[in-house]
Amino acid sequence: MTFQSYIWLSDWGTKFQPSVQSSLLSQSNAPSLLRCSSCKFQDYQLFGTCNLNRQCRTFDYDSSSLLCRLFDGTLNTSNITSSVQTQRIGSVTIPTSFFNNYGQPCSKCVEDRYLTCSGFGTCECPIGSCWNGAQCDKRNNFNASASSNISNWCI
Repeated sequence: MTFQSYIWLSDWGTKFQPSVQSSLLSQSNAPSLLRCSSCKFQDYQLFGTCNLNRQCRTFDYDSSSLLCRLFDGTLNTSNITSSVQTQRIGSVTIPTSFFNNYGQPCSKCVEDRYLTCSGFGTCECPIGSCWNGAQCDKRNNFNASASSNISNWCI
């Protein structure tokens, strides 16, 4: 299966404000917006910082300081604020088709980026996320914990 996510970019002059401080995965210097995110340029695939982290759903980049911040929170659960013109937000959109193997035998998710093999022998959401009926999502996006059953549903 080919995994291809999509990145939406905000206008310059915006900054990401997560609703939960623990949403920050990492911050580092990146020489460009492309290196902070990921982008396909002609026949070359550039794998950026966000693309290397399967938990990354949102990033912001400051072209002046070269600061790249990665978050596991989404635009739906956080705020976009006005900022200096050197800052920009990117949001990773992951198609729900990437989660078609949820609940299938572990042989279906051996090389899967977004699902892991559970102790029950089925493809499940990774630790820290839960199933919302269509895809794995961060637990605190629902302000609830997952139920104790094996399906790891968000409640």
